[in-house]
Amino acid sequence: GATNATTFQDVTLAPLGTFYDQSEIVADKTGAKLTYTRPNTFFNGLELTGGIDWLNDETQQRLAATNRTWVPPLDYTTVAPFLQAEYSIGRFTVRGGVRYEDAHLDVATYRTLAFYGNRSVEGGRLSFQEPVYNLGGVVQLGAGFSAFAAYTEGFGLPDVGLILRAVNQPNRSVTRLLELVPVLTENKEAGITWRGERGSATLSVYESESDFSSVVRIDNTGIGKVDRVPTRVRGAELAADWRVLDKLTLNAAAALLDGKTAVAAGQPIDLDLGARNIGPDKAVLGATYRFTPALSVRLQSTTLFDRDINIGRNTPTTRFEEHFDGYTLFDAAVTWRTSIGTFGLGIENLQNRQYYGYY
Repeated sequence: GATNATTFQDVTLAPLGTFYDQSEIVADKTGAKLTYTRPNTFFNGLELTGGIDWLNDETQQRLAATNRTWVPPLDYTTVAPFLQAEYSIGRFTVRGGVRYEDAHLDVATYRTLAFYGNRSVEGGRLSFQEPVYNLGGVVQLGAGFSAFAAYTEGFGLPDVGLILRAVNQPNRSVTRLLELVPVLTENKEAGITWRGERGSATLSVYESESDFSSVVRIDNTGIGKVDRVPTRVRGAELAADWRVLDKLTLNAAAALLDGKTAVAAGQPIDLDLGARNIGPDKAVLGATYRFTPALSVRLQSTTLFDRDINIGRNTPTTRFEEHFDGYTLFDAAVTWRTSIGTFGLGIENLQNRQYYGYY
């Protein structure tokens, strides 16, 4: 897996372009979750759920051949208490809640690779506190139909490792890197569901927006970097299954996705998001035949559609244009349930097709 990547070169180790190295990530994650749910709290129909999540993630990335620091040791701790309520009355169910994110990121002082100027970066602690909310509801329409809508907020960090390893200016400090500000997203979703004796179907549409998102871009030398720009993702998803015979069930799913961002902060949101951020349109078709209650066979096809974006939108420093040739793959699986357990055998890519994966 070693490579003579541009970022690994150091003329004090070998002539430019001749040195091979390989990155190595060491990560230790420890976490705990505590949740308590109580139905019919205070009055019938009101269910309250409370809890707390805790996570500690210690990560570093070094170059294995030379033991150089690529990403310094990171110590990330987050504590997130939450409270969720659900109330049902008649045909209506309403859900809502709040989650309080309290996160801390400790970074040791480190020195970047020669490619980035061998810069000394002062470490420090970054602290983030943010409440995020959610609200949604479901209404039963009758005849097996129901409709739903939801609003949720999300909290997360950008690609910290990619940001820290690419510092190329002198006298920088971790605590003063604007790129390390958390990503806050607003998500809206609505849809309709049908459930019958022999099948079900769900159609949903959604939108996710962030005013200060984290977009990974590749420059003209093939090096990744993080840009903090606004993003907007819109999509639609359809999933359905139908038991056409007592032993035969067909299912289908499709996902359509459109993501936009800006070339730079303050610019129009008219640039397609690249493969580092979203996937292509996708369709899945499947059939499951149950020979006996214990033995079933499944055949499935997965199609990723072509994606050609940002034609002619390249700049002197960044490649925005991308081309992807879609493909269809077929998979098969046999499942056998016994008194001592369930056994499965699967074959992926039945046609043995050669293809370039999307990512």
